[in-house]
Amino acid sequence: MSSTEILSSIEILLIVCIFLFVISRVLTPLIYRAIIRNDVNTGRVVCPGCRTPQPFWRKPTSLKQALWGGYSCPNCHRELDKWGREISA
Repeated sequence: MSSTEILSSIEILLIVCIFLFVISRVLTPLIYRAIIRNDVNTGRVVCPGCRTPQPFWRKPTSLKQALWGGYSCPNCHRELDKWGREISA
């Protein structure tokens, strides 16, 4: 390896480190703010009708559930939002 190849690999490493640092400084507050503002539900959801706990790994049954979160109760077939509140049909 010549000295220019070593220098260029060091420059690339430095650029990657700076990029990762900047991304972490931007994404961390956004993710933290989303969790604090309650945009993300980290708790378990229970169906209000039959009290069946919903699975942790949800399987969306509609595009709306896939985009915004929500559940369909496998026991009583109610549609729930991501907080476990019943959605009127």
